[in-house]
Amino acid sequence: MDYDILLPILKDNVWHEGKWTYKDVQGTNDCWRLMAWTWETADQSVLVVVNYSDQYATGLVKLDVPNGNVVFEDKMIGAKYDRDGAEVRNSGLFVGLDKYWASIFYFKK
Repeated sequence: MDYDILLPILKDNVWHEGKWTYKDVQGTNDCWRLMAWTWETADQSVLVVVNYSDQYATGLVKLDVPNGNVVFEDKMIGAKYDRDGAEVRNSGLFVGLDKYWASIFYFKK
């Protein structure tokens, strides 16, 4: 884990005033290795997915997002992903993580 990246992220208001919710991770044989949560305020939404195991793992996380294009920005690696809102709501956002790694996705609802 790169704390030079993580610590500035944790200063965001969403972590201190947001409502957090545990999210089920489904869809693959190794999804049990992943845990996920959302933090939400009126103007900000964040999904955190953590791989607590010693092996690569994948899974799907269903999120309540609008129809149309939704951009997920992974602050841990600086990548942006465009996804179809209906697909994320119905099937889930696909996440694949290396062992002992996390993704922190910022997105708009």
